[in-house]
Amino acid sequence: MKQTARHTRLYFIFSFLLSIFLVETPISSFAQSTFQRTVGLDKYEGAYSVLPIADGYLIAGVTNSVGAGGQDILILKIDLNFNSVWAKTFGGDKRDYPRSIIACSDGGYLILGSTESFGQGNKDILAIKLGSDYALEWTKTYGRIYSDDGFYVIEATDGYMIGGDTQSGNGALVLKIDDSGDVVWGRTYGYDENSTKFYNILRLSNGNYIFDCPFQSSGSGYNFMLAEITPSGDLVMAKSYNAPDVDQTSDILKIDGDGYYILGH
Repeated sequence: MKQTARHTRLYFIFSFLLSIFLVETPISSFAQSTFQRTVGLDKYEGAYSVLPIADGYLIAGVTNSVGAGGQDILILKIDLNFNSVWAKTFGGDKRDYPRSIIACSDGGYLILGSTESFGQGNKDILAIKLGSDYALEWTKTYGRIYSDDGFYVIEATDGYMIGGDTQSGNGALVLKIDDSGDVVWGRTYGYDENSTKFYNILRLSNGNYIFDCPFQSSGSGYNFMLAEITPSGDLVMAKSYNAPDVDQTSDILKIDGDGYYILGH
């Protein structure tokens, strides 16, 4: 895959006043932001995920202004004063975008997203591994002839767990890959309308993994469920939460003790 390292700017707004995110906060509170800054070129740039690092932040986003064409993945490093340090693009001549960026135990980084430029089908899951020096180590695509999306990745004891969805099979998709990006196993869970999506992953103290995901069964709106699996992919439990209208999750957090916070709408 082509990559380009050059200084660029990415449109984003930073604000660290938590109060602006509260539901009942009036619009006028946005004026209280400690600062805001936009960076970008003459076309479209957007941010999907941000990762704090020792000397700044890594932002995973997209750009139409530079790269190989279409919409490329943009990795932007900024320092602690939010000044651009460097930028790299990854992609081909179609639409490519990231969903998640994580720090790895070897000092490197893994970016998970989707690609329409490479792979086997209309859209495939894309993983990009960078070293501790941000040099490209490997890229892998996962999927079949229909659309496959990667939403979230977490480091496992011997590789990585990827959560996503697939139209090449039934239900939400989980992939276990090794440290080189090769597939160890892949399984789907949920309903057969290809509407079940694993958005987030938590590793539990017992070594298992828990996912939150929206799903849509026949004749109903969207609901959501929690699913727990073993490191080998065996289903431990799945619990759905159903209501008459549309209900979806977007994040899950482990709390102290026994329980979780689930964020959604």
